[in-house]
Amino acid sequence: MSDREWPAVTVIVPSFNHEEFIRETIKSCIKQDYPGLIDIVVVDDCSTDNSFAVATEIAKTSVADRRVSVFLKEQRTGINQSIEFGLRHSVGEFVQLLASDDVIAKGKIREQVDLLIKDDLDCVYGDAIILGSTGRERVTYPDFVDEQTRKLRVCTQDTQLPLAQSGLFRRSFLETIGPLRSEIESDDWAMLIYAVLHSRVGYLPKPMVFYRLHAGNSYKKAWPTLGMRVSVVGKVVPQDLRIRALSNVLSSHGELLWRTGQRSQGLRIYISALTLSPITSAFATYRRLRGRVRLRA
Repeated sequence: MSDREWPAVTVIVPSFNHEEFIRETIKSCIKQDYPGLIDIVVVDDCSTDNSFAVATEIAKTSVADRRVSVFLKEQRTGINQSIEFGLRHSVGEFVQLLASDDVIAKGKIREQVDLLIKDDLDCVYGDAIILGSTGRERVTYPDFVDEQTRKLRVCTQDTQLPLAQSGLFRRSFLETIGPLRSEIESDDWAMLIYAVLHSRVGYLPKPMVFYRLHAGNSYKKAWPTLGMRVSVVGKVVPQDLRIRALSNVLSSHGELLWRTGQRSQGLRIYISALTLSPITSAFATYRRLRGRVRLRA
C-alpha cells in the first residue's frame, strides 16, 4: 500500500491514576512506524494524580499524523464508558485499545493493519510481554493459532488468552460489541469469545504489547473479577460449554485467592471447581503453570 492508502488508526487510552506510566504509553503510539494517521485519544476517568496533566503536556507537542487529544470526564464512570467516549471522539477505521500503563511494540500497528486488510479480518490479536519486578515473561497462545481448538479454548478458559491490548479492531466490530461490554462491565474475555464465535479473527504469533504488572492491576481484584467472569459464562459462553467454562473460572480464581493470601477461600472455590469438572480444572491448572515462557530480565 502507498502512504495514501493506509487508513487512519485510532488508539483509545482509558486513563486512571497512571502518571508514572502514561508518558511511555503515549510515546509508544507516537513512535510507531505506521505510514498513515494515528489518532491518539486519551480519556481520563477523573484521575486523582497528575495523569491528565502529563497527557495534556504531550498533546501540546503532537504533530499532524500523530494527533494526541486528551479529554477529562466530569465524573468517573469506568473503562467501558471511556472506550465509548473515545469512539465518539475519534476517526480511525481501525482501533487500538490500550491501558494507560501498557506499551505497544514497535511495528504493531503497521503489521496488524496490513493483516486486517489483506485477510479481510474484523480483529487480530498477538502475544504479550509481561513486565514484572523480577524481569520479563513472554506469553504465547499456541491454541489460538489452531482454528480447530480456538473456539473450545476461548470459550472455556478465562486465562491464558490473548490480551485485548494485543489486538487491533475494526471500528465496526467495537461498535457492535459495545452494548455487550457495558452489560458485563467491559470484560475482555467476553469480547474475545464474541469475536471467535461471530467474527473473522486473526493472530500474529509475536509480541504486540508490553503488559505491566504492578499493585494496581485490576486482575488482582479476585472477588469483583469472579462475579464478572461468572456473568460472562452465563451470557456469552455457548450452553454446551458452560460447565467447563465455570469450572475453569472457579479454578483460576481459587488459585488467585490462594496466591494473594486468602487461602481458605481460595481452597473452597478450587474444590468447587473440581466438583464441577475434575478433569477440566486439573488440565486448566496445568496449562496455566506451563503457559508462560520466562525470558531473561
